[in-house]
Amino acid sequence: QRQLQQQQQQMEASLAELQGLVQRASDSASQAVAPFVWVDGPLVTAMRRGDMLLVDEINLAEDAVLERLNSVLEPGRTLTLAERGGEGAEVIVAAPGFRLLATMNPGGDYGKKELSPALANRFTTVWVPALEDEQELEAILAARMGTQQTGPNQGPGLSGWELELQGVPPRLLAFWRFFRDNIAALARCSLSVRDLLAWATFVKVTAPRLGALAAYVHGAHLTLLDGLGAGVGLAPATAASLRAQCASFLRAQLPAELQPHARLAEGELQIASTLEAQAQAHSDSTAAAAANEDQAR
Repeated sequence: QRQLQQQQQQMEASLAELQGLVQRASDSASQAVAPFVWVDGPLVTAMRRGDMLLVDEINLAEDAVLERLNSVLEPGRTLTLAERGGEGAEVIVAAPGFRLLATMNPGGDYGKKELSPALANRFTTVWVPALEDEQELEAILAARMGTQQTGPNQGPGLSGWELELQGVPPRLLAFWRFFRDNIAALARCSLSVRDLLAWATFVKVTAPRLGALAAYVHGAHLTLLDGLGAGVGLAPATAASLRAQCASFLRAQLPAELQPHARLAEGELQIASTLEAQAQAHSDSTAAAAANEDQAR
């Protein structure tokens, strides 16, 4: 009897091992037939968790994608997943707390389109006008360049270019005001917050090498003036005249010793050798002063 019990236990162990092998073989076969596995995207994940989802630039999405949002924005807040393949369609019901926010630029902008009435009616629209508050704009620029801190401890310990950097946001704001009032309508373009942030980023990155104010004038040509009038049907002579007005305003913002940088940014490449010689002379004088200090010690 004991021998029969041992044989039965061995048979049960062998059967369990065989069942495990069959299961692994079945899983491998399923993966071989369907190598792709469904993974929830941001929308499905937010609906399951009851999170808030932001869809940026929603009117750039394809119509077939946007139509899937209609049922999500209805009172039932459902989404049918028919793409899961062999598992069958699944109906997702949004958890409490789920919110869908979307942003878009007006449909009249280049490359943009309006939302379909069926989708637009499901949103509460909040119109945000272009940023015109100068104090807020200056604060944004200062934050981008890391100059937003003010107080009695601001100046000590800062290098020359870091002190110069403090004066860049007001100059950016002054140029933005000049461009808005005198150039934008004739140039058929605007100097947007995105353009100003790109300009400010260029200044922050290149200021340690060029100096903050020199980087400021070079950044103006890189982000705006070199392409002024391109793609809007502006006559070359008109574009050149507007570019010259902007360059003149920029030169007026710079001290006399930085005027060569303004000329170089405007395309006078022959001035580059003069600037290089000045930089070398400055480097030599700095090294000589350091050597004299060492000898004095």
